[in-house]
Amino acid sequence: MDSPYRIQEADRQAAEEYRGFLPARIFDAHTHIYLREATPLEEVLHPGYTAFVRSKCSYEEYCHDMAVMLPGVEKIRLNMMPMPDPILNDRANGLLCRANAHVMEQQRLHPDSVASVYILPENSAQEIFDLASHPGVRGLKPYFYATGRWQGEEFEIPDFLPESAWEVSAHLRIPIILHIKKQNLADGANFSYIERMARRYPAARLVLAHCARAGSWEQIRAIERLKDGGNIWFDLSSCASPGAIIACILKSGGKRVVWGSDYAVSMYRGGGDAPVFLGIGNLRAFCTAARQLCLDRSAIEDLFYNNACALFGVEP
Repeated sequence: MDSPYRIQEADRQAAEEYRGFLPARIFDAHTHIYLREATPLEEVLHPGYTAFVRSKCSYEEYCHDMAVMLPGVEKIRLNMMPMPDPILNDRANGLLCRANAHVMEQQRLHPDSVASVYILPENSAQEIFDLASHPGVRGLKPYFYATGRWQGEEFEIPDFLPESAWEVSAHLRIPIILHIKKQNLADGANFSYIERMARRYPAARLVLAHCARAGSWEQIRAIERLKDGGNIWFDLSSCASPGAIIACILKSGGKRVVWGSDYAVSMYRGGGDAPVFLGIGNLRAFCTAARQLCLDRSAIEDLFYNNACALFGVEP
């Protein structure tokens, strides 16, 4: 299989640094198995180069593209989601249905993995329930693009996450995978909303993606202050801050944290003199955090694999 990405020696060398950290099995809890026709915004955001280059991304292409970042990994399971894009807001164009159908079909072909469906704020509980009742669907993916805007930080979470999703999450015990905007958890409205809804729906599961997008000291402290009844989780995708990763692991006792690559975002490159794939930067940060916490192999295997099985309600 040909690669659309140019693998550099710096990528291989960087990945070798953490080879011994990776377990034999991983469950990538945050991937976008996308249709290119449904991701036009990526070419606007990244003119001249987009990581979303495959026409119909598949599980096999994920494994091929990510191989350089995951040396020594023998078994890979995925949570497969459509890539958010404003074009999915228009139900008349059929792209939302096709994007959701694509991840469901990939899950059918790879039954050890799971799918999460993209939802809109106008979806009723019955509409979401019908989507989530498909075999292999184990998660819900809202996104702020569903507000009809894609710039700025002014979005409130209820603008794009309907309460109907909480109802279905609680009923089916499946997670909502949330990308927070507007100063993340350091924003008082975000913080109070998450605590309030987690209390209202104790059987629901909420995943704060990208370490709740915590980057600043205030945002990391907000993770530490968060109160919940054991139904708020964190994923580590696209986070290059060991401090934020440490905060999430300590907050949850290491049991409500899952690793994710954010593929195909993981295939973009960072800055610096020898820029490597963003996915490599994330795994470097995770490895650094694990060393600082002196995590043993059992804890690392939980974070890479066992916790995701528990989150999505599937057998290890």
